[in-house]
Amino acid sequence: MKITVDRQPVFIATSGKDIDPDKRSWVFIHGSAMDHTIWATFNRYFTSIGINVLAIDLPGHGQSGGKPFNKIEDISNWLAKILKRLKLKQTIIAGHSMGALITYDFAARYPQHCEAAVLLGFCLPMPVNQMLLDLSQANDHRAFEMIVDFGYAANSKIGAAQAPGLWMTEGGMRLMEQSKPGALFHDFTACNDYTPDDSLAEKIDCPVLFIAGQEDKMTPVRGMLPWVKKIQQSQLEVIPRCGHMMMMEKPNQVIKALKRFNKMV
Repeated sequence: MKITVDRQPVFIATSGKDIDPDKRSWVFIHGSAMDHTIWATFNRYFTSIGINVLAIDLPGHGQSGGKPFNKIEDISNWLAKILKRLKLKQTIIAGHSMGALITYDFAARYPQHCEAAVLLGFCLPMPVNQMLLDLSQANDHRAFEMIVDFGYAANSKIGAAQAPGLWMTEGGMRLMEQSKPGALFHDFTACNDYTPDDSLAEKIDCPVLFIAGQEDKMTPVRGMLPWVKKIQQSQLEVIPRCGHMMMMEKPNQVIKALKRFNKMV
């Protein structure tokens, strides 16, 4: 479906279902240079059990209009406008990578709109290599190549897809190649510059699930551990033989973790 926020169109994938504001809603936030399609498997599952699903294309990504934001806080504020507009009452926010930073910030600053949160591929700070920043600013294809090289576990690069016929690394490459010029640089800038005070974690009073890939080189498990300790109602799930792109690499394990968390909250 499409709605208008700040005079710009926003695309939200709902698996073709109408949104019932009285039902629980899962809101999925994609990472850098991605879009709503990264959540297709998860949309189908939660829709099948009668839960609202909303996989949102961030500004300047996918089918949403406008320009990409370069501040995590600005994206959180924009997300709050969407949830207010749709009048959602029971909302679980799940974000991957940059989307995990957005989810973290949103859970702390908009607790009234966040029943629970899932942070996939999270670390804070989330610094971006200067070479990668420069390549993304120049819209150089090598930026995508570096992401693919570091984003997937070794076994994911030679097959081992759980979805038959899926070539994970090239699928990820094609998705990023469809992103709009400048989107990756704005996303990386937002991640690189997001350095909130540690006290922000103390404001998160909802259940939080951290999901990490055991072989994640971009947001290693060790970068997640301090935040698991700082947030009171938190738990950590580490997926073996998995890199940063866990939704493509290990979708079955991710869905199982989300199912358990959905029942718990």
